Amino acid sequence: MNAMNTYDARAALDTAAASRTAAQARPVAAWHPPFVGLGFAIGLSALGLADEVHSWQWAIRAVALLLIVAAVAVPVVAARRSGVMAWSGGADKADRWKNSAPMSLVAIAAVLVNVAVGGPWFLIVLGCGLGAVAWIRLASARKA
Repeated sequence: MNAMNTYDARAALDTAAASRTAAQARPVAAWHPPFVGLGFAIGLSALGLADEVHSWQWAIRAVALLLIVAAVAVPVVAARRSGVMAWSGGADKADRWKNSAPMSLVAIAAVLVNVAVGGPWFLIVLGCGLGAVAWIRLASARKA
């Protein structure tokens, strides 16, 4: 029989404690939900409206792209810093649907608006919708 010595037992307990700590959800900073939500809403809306403003078109596009990149980067950096990134691959079908349905519905609504009226409205609806979904999801993660 192969008995575990105290050093092996201690190492196993330390590993389990470290794993438990890494797996715990990290708190979402209070500024993340509004920053990400408004970043998507303002960034994509400004990108859609940039063609309407001829004199400042390049500046509006640059700021809009910076806002969009920042809105994507903030939650990714926060998740990476926590040591654990949650992917939906291991989630069951209901959880995957719950996570992807709101963004899919926003994209479908944006396409329908684009077909109906065209112009910058696709990006405006997409930005406001994705911004709202991101804000709500991050705010609910903050409460959890």
